Amino acid sequence: MLFRQYFQYGYWKVRVIQKHGRPASVRHLVPVLFVIGVLTGWLAGFVHPWLGLAYGGGLALYGVLSVFFSARAAAENGWDLLPVLPLVFLIYHVSYGLGFGLGLLDFVVLGRGERAAMTTLTRPSAWVGPAKPLMNSEAASQESGTRP
Repeated sequence: MLFRQYFQYGYWKVRVIQKHGRPASVRHLVPVLFVIGVLTGWLAGFVHPWLGLAYGGGLALYGVLSVFFSARAAAENGWDLLPVLPLVFLIYHVSYGLGFGLGLLDFVVLGRGERAAMTTLTRPSAWVGPAKPLMNSEAASQESGTRP
């Protein structure tokens, strides 16, 4: 679910950039450059061994920074998160970058409209209308075993 959500964020960010004429920040472009680098960078090793080492070093640097920022986030939000945060960050970056790349292909390169699969929400909408209780207080108290 997280992958699909950030994939859509990246995909639709291309439309936002088109509307405003430029990215709000360079950081919106970094994930797609990261994905392109990961997918194609290994080929540089065939050109020269030093380029292959640079590619491996870049991947290692990403891993180290991911652990560093995971530890920083875990220190603020709970150390129990530390084991999963590097994977979460990787999913954020890869899914957003792939979605952005597909958005570039669809909207800029091919000049076509959105894909039908990208128009469906990845999660239920938080707002569904006026707030109303899920059940009346008597039913709720019976369910929980307490009295209203």
